[in-house]
Amino acid sequence: FTDACNNAADQVSITYTWTVDATKPIIATTATSENKGCNPTIVAPVFTLTEACSPGSITVVDGGVTGTDCAKSQTWTANFTDACNNAADQVSITYTWTVDTTKPIIATTAVSENKGCNPTIVAPEFTLTEACSPGSITVVDGGVTGTDCAKSQTWTANFTDACNNVADEKVITYTWTVDTTKPIIATTAASGDKGCNPTIVAPVFTLTEACSPGSITVVDGGVTGTDCAKSQTWTANFTDACNNAADQVSITYTWTVDTTKPIIATTAVSENKGCNPTIVAPEFTLTEACSPGSITVVDSGVTGTACAKSQTWTANFTDACNNVADEKVITYTWTVDTTKPIIA
Repeated sequence: FTDACNNAADQVSITYTWTVDATKPIIATTATSENKGCNPTIVAPVFTLTEACSPGSITVVDGGVTGTDCAKSQTWTANFTDACNNAADQVSITYTWTVDTTKPIIATTAVSENKGCNPTIVAPEFTLTEACSPGSITVVDGGVTGTDCAKSQTWTANFTDACNNVADEKVITYTWTVDTTKPIIATTAASGDKGCNPTIVAPVFTLTEACSPGSITVVDGGVTGTDCAKSQTWTANFTDACNNAADQVSITYTWTVDTTKPIIATTAVSENKGCNPTIVAPEFTLTEACSPGSITVVDSGVTGTACAKSQTWTANFTDACNNVADEKVITYTWTVDTTKPIIA
């Protein structure tokens, strides 16, 4: 300003400055909230800022690792407000993951064993101990194997958890015998009478048994009997490992022991009976312990001519065991004469 007297006022200048900024800052990250799986190495996400007028530092709040047992999580929250109080949209990134380095455990009360004969087979039960990712045990049943009598069945149990921790494999094998067939005892021998004074040979027994062959139990009753009549019995039995009992087989031999010669006796003696006797045939008696029978007496009849007569009885006996008695012979002689002599 200059007044009328050309006095000039000191010039006064006023300058205003300001920022024109109505744009919201932008927080960005290439990270995404996600599950990182098992036992990861966690790297914090990186956030970038787009702000034209008043760049600065993003405020990132790390929530730290949270969670119990296996399931873990961590959240990062990013914020920024520029100098013009334009607030960026908050960006949160949350990672979840599982911490699990423990091997699962498969257990069973069953044990591999022999179940004996003709059992009812019940598959073993397996239980799982797994803290983080329980699931179903994979059990492979090998089915019944084996031919004839001997059978077996194997169950193989496995489990791998979500973090690829592998349980120790559990294998249970049952073995058993299938046998409901009765064993058979056979022999070519037959019970019977062996005759006289035999050489006794014990019968031979054979066994037909598919599953559990063994030795036949033969009980020899020994020689029994008194005097001449003897007998001996063999009794054969067998029970297999599955308690299938064979039909008992018994063989009995009977025989006669007799080596003694029979004896023929008589009180009669060979002699001359004199004149005109009444002839009575001699009587013979037999001593024979084992096979008494009838003496064979052959009567020759009366022989001789004129006055001199004779008659012979011959006694013989052979017992059932072909023991021959000494022959006994009795001969009577006599004179037949009833004619009066004549003296002339």
